[in-house]
Amino acid sequence: MIFNARVAQVPGALGALWIRSYDTHEIAVVAKSKDVHSNFYTNTYGVLVWACIVDMTFVNLPNIANRYVDYQSNLENNPVLDTLRSVFDGLAALS
Repeated sequence: MIFNARVAQVPGALGALWIRSYDTHEIAVVAKSKDVHSNFYTNTYGVLVWACIVDMTFVNLPNIANRYVDYQSNLENNPVLDTLRSVFDGLAALS
């Protein structure tokens, strides 16, 4: 419980821990919206975003609901590289 309380201080951290238990190729998609931009340049066309929960029929709700809520609030439909960088930086600042 102490771990969750500490990590919950970093938006997106609990959600990233939860969703990464699934296949990487199924949890991220190329954004359909042209309004999504990333601070990172890649050689691919489009921006990779976290998939919406409703589109991932294989997802099981976690026992600890705050991980699911954190995913929806801070990651869903947001650029993968930007949000992961933010999560890593936030976790590093906790130590």
